[in-house]
Amino acid sequence: MMSKAILEHILDGSIVIDSVEVFGSVVKEFPEHPELLKLFADFLIAKGKGPSAVQHYSKASEIFFG
Repeated sequence: MMSKAILEHILDGSIVIDSVEVFGSVVKEFPEHPELLKLFADFLIAKGKGPSAVQHYSKASEIFFG
């Protein structure tokens, strides 16, 4: 299991992930973390995977507003 400290470093940008697979595995560790979901969706957009990003933006907004 990944530590929350590592998650915080990912969120603040001090750890950068450049692999969809690796980033996806981090998201699986913290599936209810809206900031991480949004960051992953932004990452997917940058990688040209817009359709995949939509579900992560949607989930992040549900958590934020839920």
